[in-house]
Amino acid sequence: MKKGYSAAEYKISEQMSERIRILRAIFIIMVVFIHSTIKPVNFKESTAEFEIPQALEMLQRFISSGVSCVAVPGFFLFSGILLYQKPFTWAGNMRKKLRTLVLPYILCNSIWIAAFFLAQLFPFTSVFFSQKKNIIANWGLLHWINAFLPLNIFEGEYPFLYPFWYIHNLILLNFLAISLKKIMDRFPKIFLAFLVCLWILPTSGWLRLYKQSIVFFCLGYYFVKYHITFQTIDEKVNFKLLSFLYFLLLCIYSFFHIDSIGFVSLRYLIVLAGLLFWTHVSAYLKKGKFLTLLADYQFIIYGFHEFTLTIFKKIIVHIFPQTITLQCVLYLVLPFFIIIGCIIMGSLLQKLLPRFYHVLTGGR
Repeated sequence: MKKGYSAAEYKISEQMSERIRILRAIFIIMVVFIHSTIKPVNFKESTAEFEIPQALEMLQRFISSGVSCVAVPGFFLFSGILLYQKPFTWAGNMRKKLRTLVLPYILCNSIWIAAFFLAQLFPFTSVFFSQKKNIIANWGLLHWINAFLPLNIFEGEYPFLYPFWYIHNLILLNFLAISLKKIMDRFPKIFLAFLVCLWILPTSGWLRLYKQSIVFFCLGYYFVKYHITFQTIDEKVNFKLLSFLYFLLLCIYSFFHIDSIGFVSLRYLIVLAGLLFWTHVSAYLKKGKFLTLLADYQFIIYGFHEFTLTIFKKIIVHIFPQTITLQCVLYLVLPFFIIIGCIIMGSLLQKLLPRFYHVLTGGR
């Protein structure tokens, strides 16, 4: 690695910026598929169980647990790169993140809390709510605090809109960004070794919830510090060998249900190989209309896909008999309908309520 690069010397080319947009579009599809797996569907008075065919189980493991596990680390990596590429002050960065992260975080959580509360008022929709912790009318002060500031109270490791743990962690990382940079500048090799150990070694408690965020956000700074670009990866990595190893790891993990090699989780190796693989693939992908829409509305998809996916799963399971065909539709088809629905909703909000849309998405 080269020594002594500063943020001021790191330049994101137009091509790299476009590749990041393409990767974010791909990764947001992966995030939806992470949440689309077939699981028991809980209703107020009953639970719908599925007898999932082995082939579908392996496919889910391949796509949702294997291929898609690269998405969230990738988002944290890009956040680190984009933050550290230019010099910034703590106060200036936090003012910006108040608009781009904190307000959308509060607003999206509030929208879903209000939606749950309204749906729970009517008998024909209240039957779809099974978890006591999500019955808004029964909340006390600590429930409300935990919905926005997850303090591990009432099973609250996550905010109410639980995919927004990513936003929650990103806010904290931006709060600590200057301090983390000083540590990485003062002890670059030692801290990098610490990140590797943090990533591969088993953890528990609060560290388990934050380690993925810390590791890949900080790796974003190492990209900047040592001037690592996507072109560097293209030049240094043997893509044919990487592709072979990546798909070999995916097949071992998915079809043979092998979760680790020694003490190293196979998914960790898949994440690292996947980041390199998809980064290289992005050089050959052109920004088509669908990828552009995914990139433009990725925040809306992120904020509204999971609960919407769950709602439609419950409605479909409640109406139709539980068959293998239904399971395939729920897993492979429904996610794309949800993505398209989120894009349509985002487009309508952008046209009809532009100021609200601007605040909701943090100006994205």
